[in-house]
Amino acid sequence: MTLGRIAWLTGWLATAQLIATSVHAADTQAPDSKPSAPPAAAEPPPPAAQPAPSPWEVPPPYPAPAVRPRPAGPMVHLKSPNAETELQLRTADGWDTACVAPCNQPINPVGAYRVNGPGLRPSESFTVPPSGNLRLDVTPGSAPRYWAGMAMTFGGLGTMGYGLVWYSLASSTTSCSQYDTYCSDPSSAFRGLGTGFIIVGGVVSLIGLLLWLQNGTHVEMH
Repeated sequence: MTLGRIAWLTGWLATAQLIATSVHAADTQAPDSKPSAPPAAAEPPPPAAQPAPSPWEVPPPYPAPAVRPRPAGPMVHLKSPNAETELQLRTADGWDTACVAPCNQPINPVGAYRVNGPGLRPSESFTVPPSGNLRLDVTPGSAPRYWAGMAMTFGGLGTMGYGLVWYSLASSTTSCSQYDTYCSDPSSAFRGLGTGFIIVGGVVSLIGLLLWLQNGTHVEMH
């Protein structure tokens, strides 16, 4: 082998050694290929505060209906021998019960009142004072006796009228003169019959009138 060939071979080996050293140094200095952790996600911003509505946009609350106070009325005491006597108030639908004896409670001073009850004749309507204490003394009248008295009164008057008819027939049926001794005159019978009807009718009418007038319900206010 010649000297020139030996020198070329030595140079080639030195060059190869230098290249290998450079590659190893490059692999040592290479960055780590491990993937890094992803960055933390940013928190969302807080929601923006909603602006308060304008007072012109908020509808005002609907006002509650005004409650009309009930007028303070008198404290009423109802005195009656009938425990079922009622004090009634006139309404649009008729007569409503305001209280039952002895009541002892305030009542509405506005309106018309009357006294009534089972088996009673209603009293005349009346008004009450606006305040204070009110005592009502009731003399109750029986409704059956009231109507019976009315019927007896008109029935007696009719009987008296019937008697007057018979009495008038007596004067028109006279056929005997004052000179007839044995004449049978029916007028006396008619007159007696008419007189009887008149008397009976008068008594019945008087009793009926008393029942009629005495069985109305009367109220005294104190």
